[in-house]
Amino acid sequence: MISLPLTLYDQLMNGPTGYRAHYSVGIECGVNFNRRLVEAVAPIIVCAEHLYKDKFDPFLCKSSLLGPFSKFWFPKELTDLSAQDQLEKFKEVILVARWIAYWRNENGLKKGMLAPIPDEPSVLLNGTFVNEAGEAYEQKPYRSRQLFESGWT
Repeated sequence: MISLPLTLYDQLMNGPTGYRAHYSVGIECGVNFNRRLVEAVAPIIVCAEHLYKDKFDPFLCKSSLLGPFSKFWFPKELTDLSAQDQLEKFKEVILVARWIAYWRNENGLKKGMLAPIPDEPSVLLNGTFVNEAGEAYEQKPYRSRQLFESGWT
């Protein structure tokens, strides 16, 4: 988890030029924005060996965080199945026509239209799944399409 000031968090995750906004434009636009974030932040974490040296080595950290399928996303506090109650306090304020259409027939929370902010603003940098040789594999091949279509994953 990477802690952020509230305003930066909101701009990054919910803002009109932020993470999901790029996916609202197109899959490639969202993927490219995510990649630029990964390439800006992951090397800083890789250099901070004290954060992970008791769990894995720098090669594995670098292979995972800079891997082709690494992604930023909301913290588990907002995405876990137990987060339903937490999400209910947020209003539907992100009004992308495609996302409105996607959620139109859904009962309950229309997650892609929410602009959630956790109690302690932070984002996750989910590394790529890699084996011991550093070879990557994609765990969620449809994630980018899902974000484009619904605003949430």
